[in-house]
Amino acid sequence: MSVTYWQRGQCVPIRYVQRGIVRYAQPFTVVEDGPDRTAFYLPMGAMTQFSEIDFATGAIEGPVPAPWHSTDVLRLIEPGAMHMISLMFKGGGGPFLCWYIDFIDPMRRAGGGFVTWDLSLDIVVAPNLRWQWKDEDHFERIQALGWVSPEKAAAMRREGERIIEKIERKTRPFDESWPSWRPDPAWTTPVLPDNWAIVPT
Repeated sequence: MSVTYWQRGQCVPIRYVQRGIVRYAQPFTVVEDGPDRTAFYLPMGAMTQFSEIDFATGAIEGPVPAPWHSTDVLRLIEPGAMHMISLMFKGGGGPFLCWYIDFIDPMRRAGGGFVTWDLSLDIVVAPNLRWQWKDEDHFERIQALGWVSPEKAAAMRREGERIIEKIERKTRPFDESWPSWRPDPAWTTPVLPDNWAIVPT
């Protein structure tokens, strides 16, 4: 099946779906889109849909409207990958702060955007490429809740080791100029579509 790629400057949503419900949704502006990578931009102040997870009980409250705060985010996604790599900038056009790697269900194109689910485990990478795991307690908890199988958890750890190797060897994207990237000043703040809560097939 052929893929229609988005044009630079288009607004597309990312829906985070768990058990048939959109729990989070974020609007992004397309920076680039092609067969090997998609880059999206989310500025501070963009209105998102946000849920709270109680990791003790597994209860999820929301979603509710919430503005994205504190940072501007440039997000890099590769087809079929169990992770996405974000660059965090101080909100409002400020300096580069860090790389942030989320482990996720592989993104699928649907509903005019992407659909995925965040799997709680993260890696934070400083500008000098020193890295550390983050939210390992949440990752252990979602396994206990049965949200992630032992096999999938092991696959995610292997994915993490591959990313760490990229960081330490300074290979793509960690050898690219993304930390000095800046958005087009003509772009407006992206907005979620009215049907953001509908899980696309």
